[in-house]
Amino acid sequence: MTRETDGLFAVRWQTAAEPRAVITELKRYRIHYRINGAPASLLMSAFEEPSLEQIELEILLGHVRNPQAAIDAPWEAPERASEHRRMADLGVSDIQIEEDRH
Repeated sequence: MTRETDGLFAVRWQTAAEPRAVITELKRYRIHYRINGAPASLLMSAFEEPSLEQIELEILLGHVRNPQAAIDAPWEAPERASEHRRMADLGVSDIQIEEDRH
């Protein structure tokens, strides 16, 4: 399978007896959430709806001063994963995804 991009569209050729082009439109998603009760939002572009994990990472990247990747050590037994702990420390809640039609 080959993949080419052209502007806002991605063209994927399927490897079948008769190849056909499948066009996938790049969509914009508005993410609404709250930080310590105050409304906030961000805009993401993706070919498919972003997962909650992707959204949480984008929120952390936008609000944490010096974001660093951290993985809990295998011998640790944390109550919550580092990302979830940071989201709670930041006060993020009520995450909602909406496709932006603009």
